[in-house]
Amino acid sequence: MQRVIDEAAYPREGNGAAAFRAVGDTRDILGEGPIWDNAERALYWVDIRGQKVRRHKPGTGETRSWDMPEVPGSLALREKGGLMVALRSAAFFLDVLSGKLTRAFVPEEHDRVMRFNDGKCDAGGRFWVGSMNDVARGPDGILYRIEPTRGFIPVLRDITVPNSLCWSPDGRTMYFADSPRLTLWAFPFDPASGELGERRVVYRTEAPGVPDGAAVDVEG
Repeated sequence: MQRVIDEAAYPREGNGAAAFRAVGDTRDILGEGPIWDNAERALYWVDIRGQKVRRHKPGTGETRSWDMPEVPGSLALREKGGLMVALRSAAFFLDVLSGKLTRAFVPEEHDRVMRFNDGKCDAGGRFWVGSMNDVARGPDGILYRIEPTRGFIPVLRDITVPNSLCWSPDGRTMYFADSPRLTLWAFPFDPASGELGERRVVYRTEAPGVPDGAAVDVEG
């Protein structure tokens, strides 16, 4: 299994802190949701407020952008190629060759003040994505899982800003945070059904530290 590069390999600043390096030459308004496509050797992400999906290929240095008709919250790679993108109103398929968008799944409980935010795909191919009230920022959001034959299935409610979705290496624990609550939770996860067990607190932060994104390394 490929491992994350040891921290000693990262370039360091004079004070010993790890150095940050820009990916490509774009400037996002609100860049989120990076995902690596190993087959294409490319990094995809979204600029939410810029209404763009972006792709950077380190091998060539090329960065390409696709304009979206609505704000994109997150995306996932498709087995058949291309992407699933959670736009404000629904989940769409994006053909990265033609740029064509096709509406795939529409949630039943979703009005014009809501938009989608963080989302990721589990090992079983289900896309999980959370919604949020983009105006009042009240606890009106829902965490959904999208299944090919059933569409949007509500899983958790009363969410303000959904973030930090990821899974343990064995696929039996799902992590999730509602950012304003400053808490990262873990849920027992059934890889076969996608059902969640009772949550437990993994970590609580203190303002101004807010849980926003997350990833799990091979050691869990």
